[in-house]
Amino acid sequence: MSAKIVAEDGLLKGLVLTLDKGEEWIIGRDSHSVNLVIEDPAASRRQMICRKFDDKFEIENLSDHTAIYLNGNEIQGKTFVNNGDTIQFGNTTYRFYQDSKAQIISEESQNEYSNEENDEEPHYSIYDDEEPIDHSLSEVNFDITDTGRWLLKVIGGPNNGAEFSMQNGHSYVIGTNPNHCDIVFHDTSISRQHVKITIKDDDTIQIEDLKSRNGTLVDGNALTEPQTLIPNSIVNIGTTSFVIYDREGEMQTLISPLMPSIVKILQEEEQKPLQEAQVPTTPSFEQAASAPDSETMPEVSEPIVTPPPPSSSSFFIVASVIGLFILTGLGTTFLFYNEPVPITQQYDTEEALKNVLAPYPDIRHSFNSGTGRLILVGHVLTSSQRHQLLYALQSLNFIKTVDDSGVIIDEGVWSEINQIISKNPSWRGVSVSASAPGKFVISGSLPSRAQAEQVLEYISTHFSYLSNIENRIVVEQDVVEAFNVALLNNGFRNIKVEINEGNVSLSGTIPNGTLEQFNKVVEQLKGSTHVRNIRSFVTEGAPEATLVNITDRYNVSGVSTIGSKTSVIINGRILTVGDILDGMTIREITPSYIMLERDNVTYRIDYSR
Repeated sequence: MSAKIVAEDGLLKGLVLTLDKGEEWIIGRDSHSVNLVIEDPAASRRQMICRKFDDKFEIENLSDHTAIYLNGNEIQGKTFVNNGDTIQFGNTTYRFYQDSKAQIISEESQNEYSNEENDEEPHYSIYDDEEPIDHSLSEVNFDITDTGRWLLKVIGGPNNGAEFSMQNGHSYVIGTNPNHCDIVFHDTSISRQHVKITIKDDDTIQIEDLKSRNGTLVDGNALTEPQTLIPNSIVNIGTTSFVIYDREGEMQTLISPLMPSIVKILQEEEQKPLQEAQVPTTPSFEQAASAPDSETMPEVSEPIVTPPPPSSSSFFIVASVIGLFILTGLGTTFLFYNEPVPITQQYDTEEALKNVLAPYPDIRHSFNSGTGRLILVGHVLTSSQRHQLLYALQSLNFIKTVDDSGVIIDEGVWSEINQIISKNPSWRGVSVSASAPGKFVISGSLPSRAQAEQVLEYISTHFSYLSNIENRIVVEQDVVEAFNVALLNNGFRNIKVEINEGNVSLSGTIPNGTLEQFNKVVEQLKGSTHVRNIRSFVTEGAPEATLVNITDRYNVSGVSTIGSKTSVIINGRILTVGDILDGMTIREITPSYIMLERDNVTYRIDYSR
């Protein structure tokens, strides 16, 4: 079975990353350079690499600005990951599953129980005349679940509603690790082995906290040591709450209050015997006649009549009439109540948006006037410009919501790629920046063409905005060749070209009177090669010193002067000013040397009379 990384909480909740092909998987946002793509804007383009070694898996953080937390702890370097571990980066929390043997509680299957088949012995009827029972009926599964005396029921948290049967003489470890726990909860705030519950044979329950990260509360009190748990007590671990019930325990019945009419009848029945006790008995006529004269007849008191208790029905009638009048008055008031209709100010939404977005030429927008939603797409240089843009949009009352997920901060883009480039020591002379929103420039200097090609190949693979980047890398090898060719084409042969980190230095001697031409050539080379600076140490030589001496190639055997015209014999040929010798034109004949010129290069042949 393939290992999986499942998103349990956050932006990508429900996403499943299957590690089924190969031995190495790169996870990130860049679909061109990773194996498993996640659409989490808070994650890096190349966030994490997962490697497989036999039956073990190892993870490593590839990002320098987005941390990865394994079971709540930030990882440094390469770290092995175990089955059931939580991995958090970006806006999502994931869980690593090496196989599918563990049964993890989910929101859809919290109330499922494992059913055990009960094998019953065949039962035969006592009546001989009935047909024998078909034994195939014993194979029918009536789904009778073996429920123990004790029941653990989750009443709050991600696993709300889940129930677990518990037996006497057993211990149960509760946590998130399916390999070491008897009851597994799907809750990131619970430790891998959080709490242990033991049900003893004498029907007592003991609870013990297993040094969990967030602790355990029993009826609101922190659990610091093992103690006896009273049934129906509320236990809190993380964000999950549960109660342990005793199915065989004493049940309490709640009685609802009596109705007012029944109370009235009971009160009247209690008052009747009280009234009869208060009325005295009047003596009869015969008893009065037989009494002696000396005795005084007692006065007969009038019977005390107790007034009947006030009727509660009249109270309800009066309250109903008053309530009816109140409701009538309120209805009449609200019927004729007229609230002024607010006048909505009309806006030219497009014109207002253009004025606000004018300082940000690379930002494009789409506004839905029906919902008041504004969508922004484009580039800004820094995060402060993004904040300024959002603050300016708050002044427009017709905008309800702003979706700026498509706004790209160039500062973050080039800082991320520069961190990767700087890790290669041979590329430290190269960096990426932005000259304007959405316009990136890669500049710097490298010694050879091979290094420049490696950098450009890496940029083309890992830079998302390749069409918006300009190459200004100075290759020192190309610059030196360009300078030598240009100088030779303009007749400057004795110039030495050197370059260091984009700074060019020129040294040597140029012919007398050619300094202005030399400076023009240097300016042209500076604009075409993108070098940072050119330092010139070139000097003009004397007229004779700048001539190319070719005396060893020609033999001057004679000289004759007739008037102002001088002729010389070179290699047996009589030549004078203006004649051509091996493609070189004789420009001047002096008493000590002959000056010749070809292709803007001046030569000299020395001789003696």
